[in-house]
Amino acid sequence: MRNYLFYSIIACLFLAACSSSKELSADYYRQNEEALVSIKDRFKKIHRLHPFSFEVRDKNFSEVGIEIITDTLRYIYHFNPGENNLADTLKAHRFNVPEMLTLFADMKQMRCTWITNLDYYERGQEKYMVFLSLRHNKLGSKRKEKYFTVAFFDQPQFYDNKGRLLDKEKSRNIMKINGQVFYKINSSACFTLSDTFR
Repeated sequence: MRNYLFYSIIACLFLAACSSSKELSADYYRQNEEALVSIKDRFKKIHRLHPFSFEVRDKNFSEVGIEIITDTLRYIYHFNPGENNLADTLKAHRFNVPEMLTLFADMKQMRCTWITNLDYYERGQEKYMVFLSLRHNKLGSKRKEKYFTVAFFDQPQFYDNKGRLLDKEKSRNIMKINGQVFYKINSSACFTLSDTFR
């Protein structure tokens, strides 16, 4: 009887922790929605002209990486954000340098560690989502960081009664992105908590 009670308490604590993490994440999104949507929209606008991904490679935001995708090649660069060669490289690839540097500064302020455009297929049709990760200071522990990751879709998605992202309408199959289950924020955005920044 004691073992049953012990395991019941452990299970309840685990479920409460998961639930509070989800609530904390949903609250975090609501509090920062304007900034996150602005970053996503500007990224999409730039990405349409010049496909790229951006990452922060360290906790102090002192080393960044940018992946620039052309028709034939994929360039990967690493920079200190204050270095002139970041602006020079962006200019050489015909980016709007002030626009890009402002986007990077806003990402840094939000502690955004990764942004990219992912493609996926639905009914044989290629579609896209913006995938954005942020350091989530209120979750995890000193030993293990958690990342708050948002997937922004171009159209409404389908969710089950627990708010989990489904692969299609009237399906019971959970759609995983990078092996993670995502939970509903609104009809076209969902989130997960991850141990990795991308």
